[in-house]
Amino acid sequence: MVDVSKDEKKEDDIITVDVQDTESENSNIKIHEFKWFKRKKKKRINESIINDKINKATRYNPDFAIGLSQSQVDERTKSGLTNKVKTTYAKTYWEIIKDNIFTFFNILLIIVAICLCVIGEWKNCTFLVIMIANIAIGIFQEIRSKKTIEKLRLVTTPTASVIRDGKELKVPTDNIVLDDIISLSIGNQISADSIIVDGSIEVNESLLTGESLPVKKHTGDTVYAGSFVTSGSGTAKVIKVAEANWAISLQSQAKKFQKPRSELLRSLNKIIKVISFLIVPVATCLIVIGIINSGSTDPWEMFKAGILNAAGPIIGSVPAGMFLLTSVALAVGVVNMSKKHTLVQDLYCFEMLARTNTLCLDKTGTLTDGTMEVSEVIVIDKKIDLDTVMGSYLATFRESNQTSLALAERYALNGKLAVVGKIPFSSSRKYSAVSFKGMGTFVLGAPEFVYKADNKNLVNIISERQRSGYRVLMLAHSEDYIDATGEINGEVVPVALFVLLDHVRDEAPDTIKWFVNNGVNIKIISGDNPLTASEIAGMCGVPNYNKAVSLEGLSLKETAEIADKYTVFGRVSPEQKSILVKSLKQSGKTVAMTGDGVNDILAMKQSDCSIAMASGADAAKNVAHLVLLNSNFASMPAVVLEGRRVINNIQRSSALYLMKTIFTFVLAIVFIVLGFSTMGRQRIGVPSVLLALQPDKSQIKGHFIKNTFSKAIPGAISLLIVVALTFILGQVGFFNDSSIQGMNPLEMPWFRTSQTSVGGEAIRSLAGLGMTFAALSVLYALSQPFDTYRFCLFIGEWILTLIAIFGFVPYPPFSAIVFSNYKNLLNNKTMILVAILYAVGSPLITSCLMNGFNFLTRGDVSPTETRALDKKQ
Repeated sequence: MVDVSKDEKKEDDIITVDVQDTESENSNIKIHEFKWFKRKKKKRINESIINDKINKATRYNPDFAIGLSQSQVDERTKSGLTNKVKTTYAKTYWEIIKDNIFTFFNILLIIVAICLCVIGEWKNCTFLVIMIANIAIGIFQEIRSKKTIEKLRLVTTPTASVIRDGKELKVPTDNIVLDDIISLSIGNQISADSIIVDGSIEVNESLLTGESLPVKKHTGDTVYAGSFVTSGSGTAKVIKVAEANWAISLQSQAKKFQKPRSELLRSLNKIIKVISFLIVPVATCLIVIGIINSGSTDPWEMFKAGILNAAGPIIGSVPAGMFLLTSVALAVGVVNMSKKHTLVQDLYCFEMLARTNTLCLDKTGTLTDGTMEVSEVIVIDKKIDLDTVMGSYLATFRESNQTSLALAERYALNGKLAVVGKIPFSSSRKYSAVSFKGMGTFVLGAPEFVYKADNKNLVNIISERQRSGYRVLMLAHSEDYIDATGEINGEVVPVALFVLLDHVRDEAPDTIKWFVNNGVNIKIISGDNPLTASEIAGMCGVPNYNKAVSLEGLSLKETAEIADKYTVFGRVSPEQKSILVKSLKQSGKTVAMTGDGVNDILAMKQSDCSIAMASGADAAKNVAHLVLLNSNFASMPAVVLEGRRVINNIQRSSALYLMKTIFTFVLAIVFIVLGFSTMGRQRIGVPSVLLALQPDKSQIKGHFIKNTFSKAIPGAISLLIVVALTFILGQVGFFNDSSIQGMNPLEMPWFRTSQTSVGGEAIRSLAGLGMTFAALSVLYALSQPFDTYRFCLFIGEWILTLIAIFGFVPYPPFSAIVFSNYKNLLNNKTMILVAILYAVGSPLITSCLMNGFNFLTRGDVSPTETRALDKKQ
């Protein structure tokens, strides 16, 4: 068990690495598998370099009152043995821009746009608007996140008190050198791992170990960088600097873990792989077909024909709108979260937190706020006026440690009693004392040091509270006064017992209740006493809080075996925290982890979604997906609801785009597709964006690909049925138009805008109208169950369609927007009848197909149902 409160670490075990992990997937949809330009990572600090330097350096043992000489400091600085941590790897602004621009699909679309411009078809380059918008959103979001996290770190350069040449100096912590003598007092943060050489102090190591109670340090004990002095004073000799400090070396272990990719990101990358695999051969075939069908021997005309023939399928098959929609939906979520004081460092964490069914919480800093409160006062001697005595007692010392502050909350400071003598608290003495004029002496401290008489009843009361995780202080009284030697003579009798406990955040119980009501299992993982953690969990309303266990002394294998058996885990090392999270994930759970200390980072990196408090350690904020800027645990339900809205709406809207992609790929094998993108923008783009913006806080179920394709494939089939049926009816002369009979399918003018027959243009209009009805049918299916928002959206789309047919069509140039040659279509009664049948039949066909493809999601269950199944098993 790793416990930095005990001086059992071997210096050999300390490893070093850079301290930040700022690479998060926080940009727009990145095509990781096809990124053409990869930035070179700067060489990380070799873990052994700084330790080798320390091991080989000539060690100094200066007198603690004199410290190092200036020449020794200069020698250390020249040798690189300062406390300055090397600047670590992070993206530059140029790298952010480059990574968002140079992706496989972006380059593909840019090439198509260049080719279209070269042949004069610049009007068909409108797809670039979507690409540019997607790039802009990604760059904006990544730069915004970079600036926000930099602001969190922009603090005044901290300083430390060092003793050099017999003088106490204030120097930047970066300028501390190996073997420096540092002066420590209340409120100081320890800047480097050191050994106490004089005095005794109490330090708060909660950011390192999770232990909320102060740890006493005496001469010869080791104190660690990142901890705070809460009482006492002393001097210490620096034994580790820079990357060799234990807190920083622990972060190196976090580098072994990669952040889990979200279901959404994995699904999008799978879709990208498939499309990328198909698009090149299909485009190549269409270029060849276009050249063959051009019938020209002019190389320029052949090139132009090939490009025109292939451009449509490429544009139509790239679901750029889906990527833009995803980026927009996630970016809107980020903006909404910023209004709730939450920094999103990874866009996809919305989904992971929304899917979470197990939430691991660190007690200190999450459920509690780091302060203490008086939970109970047991009065033994009722003749003593506690309000007056304690108010005067606390006013005598005016200490700022958490124990004194908690007592001061209960008893207002006053100066009613005259002080005639006092004994300050010390770690060796374990108590403090004050003599008041006419009242004798009052002693406050640890019961076993204040009152040593054999009182079994009192011992049982104290032991019972301590076993439950409380901290107990005793106030005792003596009729005698403090003598000249600083001793108390005479009998000491108990007056009262003060039972203290960590203060629970006001919002914690309601937040825990919200998660429990939403089917999320709560686990408390703490470096603190398991009984203390269990008591806090019970106060917060955590179910099964009494199932508590200490992991002290347990192996990692034993830890993994009990992950599902207990609710509260105490005395947990950083490695054990990580194993607990890993074990829970291996049992099929989606795990979120909160933390604020260095001891939490291994578990945070292992979790599906990690949340850090802004008041916590930089190391925790660096690896977190989310940072609660107000350090308010109550913000988390809002993040979950925002994640549900984003992911549910992306799934619903993506089905429309993938429907178009599937349809385009199939149709491209037989027909020329240029022109289809207009219908895509009208019947797909607008409703999908509006669907994505609707609030939807229902729990996420199933998998993205299954959920999306169960709607996209039926939609694509509906479109293909309409086009195929229109083609067949035209071929057999059903519309009595001889101009299209006997034509080669590859020469059919379904979507061509020029050089086509009158009958062919009418057929094109009918096919376009039929596809519009089919797309509206898919929108109808995706909008179920109807609410006011989705009903208005669906009716609005129908109204726009009717306006396009009967309003815009007669007025050029709007006739080219949806249909062409409308007169032939409207003058052909057979075509009108078929169009009506399309309008009526499309919803029925689409509904049947949707029901038929429900098998894709039939086996999927929600996180709540998963938990229920786990319990039954």
